[in-house]
Amino acid sequence: MKGPFGRRVVMLLGIYLILLLALGSVYAAFLGSETTTRYVNSFPVGLLWALFGLSSLAAMVFIPTTRRRLPIWLIHVGLFLIILGAMLGSESFHHFTQKLYENGALRKGYLLIYEGQTKNRIVSSNGNLQGKLPFSLKLKDFQVVYDETGEILVRSPGGKMVVLPAEVGRNYPLNCGDMTLRVNKSYKNYRIRFENQRKIDIDEPGSGSNPALEIGLKGKTLMSAKTQVIFPNLPFRPDQDEDCTLEYRRLVRNFCSDVQLLVGGRALIDDQISGGYPLRFQGYHIYQHAYDQKSHKYSVLLLVSDRGLNLVYWGFVCLCGGMIWHFWLGGLHRRFTAMRT
Repeated sequence: MKGPFGRRVVMLLGIYLILLLALGSVYAAFLGSETTTRYVNSFPVGLLWALFGLSSLAAMVFIPTTRRRLPIWLIHVGLFLIILGAMLGSESFHHFTQKLYENGALRKGYLLIYEGQTKNRIVSSNGNLQGKLPFSLKLKDFQVVYDETGEILVRSPGGKMVVLPAEVGRNYPLNCGDMTLRVNKSYKNYRIRFENQRKIDIDEPGSGSNPALEIGLKGKTLMSAKTQVIFPNLPFRPDQDEDCTLEYRRLVRNFCSDVQLLVGGRALIDDQISGGYPLRFQGYHIYQHAYDQKSHKYSVLLLVSDRGLNLVYWGFVCLCGGMIWHFWLGGLHRRFTAMRT
């Protein structure tokens, strides 16, 4: 397929494939998330991408201009590497390798693990077993970091809800019972101590955690001003005659898992996984995904294979470098050459 005929075939094939892939992308934009995933990983779409990658490779062989001009060669190499990396990292290719051998890389999965537990089995979003990892993870500790200032959720008659910042020293008018709320004090570890038969509320230092908020209430419907300590997620009614509740809520800033990675029972890595700071090991990115919001007893980690990702990165380097060289640096070079002559 050498000569003008081969060049024409390669160029037409590339143009038609670009048109088909562009139309397919427009069609996929109107599908739901799950349907789009199945569509992108289907055999016909994979075949189109494979043909497009091969056409880029063929252009480097059958079109002399591509071979002689380095910027255009880099553009075609970049396209080929991007497509190859995307196909190697696709869900279909991962399923194919798992069928070939037992310990094939898993594309994506979740690891639900309790504190002190060691696991290497990952499951799908539906809870079905995906497979085993070539390493194990032990959850040594799980932590939830809260903002210093929480919020107070006020549910007033008629179903209206108002969110108030729980800032110490602030006063807020309430729409129920013509009352006024004042935030007196915030506790990280609320405790009650008795001295001389007198109850004293204290914020006890140490590793314990018992968050609370002390509020003051005044109003026409109240016999007198009163002080109340409220706790997270426990609604409080300031006046039994009014259909009004207050609820203290703490705002989560971040949550993280202290893990130990083991291979063959031997600990290799001790690290902390949190939002934006995954753990990377043997071709996997391990992200902090979710946690037990009631009792903080377990953590949910998301594992994603990065197979083919480096090829995609290098492909974009070649593609962008070739385009900058061809369309910008080449033009500047030609302009300076023309000015000299």
